[in-house]
Amino acid sequence: MERILDVRFTGNIHERKGDARSPESFPLPACMASLAEALGIDPAWIEIEAHGRKWSKRTLYDDVLACTGMAFGLLWHDEACHSCLDLTQVNPHDRTIALAFDRIGYGHEVVMKDGVNYAAVKGRIVSSVDAGKPVLAFGLIGPPECGIICGYGDSGDTLYGWSHFQSHDPAHCHANGMFKADAGYGWYGRAWKFAFC
Repeated sequence: MERILDVRFTGNIHERKGDARSPESFPLPACMASLAEALGIDPAWIEIEAHGRKWSKRTLYDDVLACTGMAFGLLWHDEACHSCLDLTQVNPHDRTIALAFDRIGYGHEVVMKDGVNYAAVKGRIVSSVDAGKPVLAFGLIGPPECGIICGYGDSGDTLYGWSHFQSHDPAHCHANGMFKADAGYGWYGRAWKFAFC
């Protein structure tokens, strides 16, 4: 059985032909904007002009960036520096996540993988997706940053979603472009934290 929610892409916008959105470089705020939009919350689209062209922009991304304190990362280093994405620069990790959920008006539960077995995590993810609620996952693809789980296949053994760090090789993706992480690919072994709304 397969179920996939309609959730807007997060990640490197320049890799998506025809996507005229302004880049959203911070994974947690981008995932929260897509999560909120999937839950029916208006992301407050505006049009901006920069670098000689027009872009669409979800102002909810900026709101989450600001209300969590993650905007501090924009000042972290004079040049691009991956440490600017660190959720713990201003608050403890779980506090940053809580502030993001507060901004969209949803309660949440953070589940650490340690002490929770595969079947329990998989069951929570399947139940959440079945309820129409994507799940935030940290470390599922690439580094330990936030990604968004938007669906499942094989009764939850395979997960689909978006990540700033995903491969765009068709062999690693669903036909819709979402990452495909299966038990054989080790999604449970890599992820370290989940946030459910």
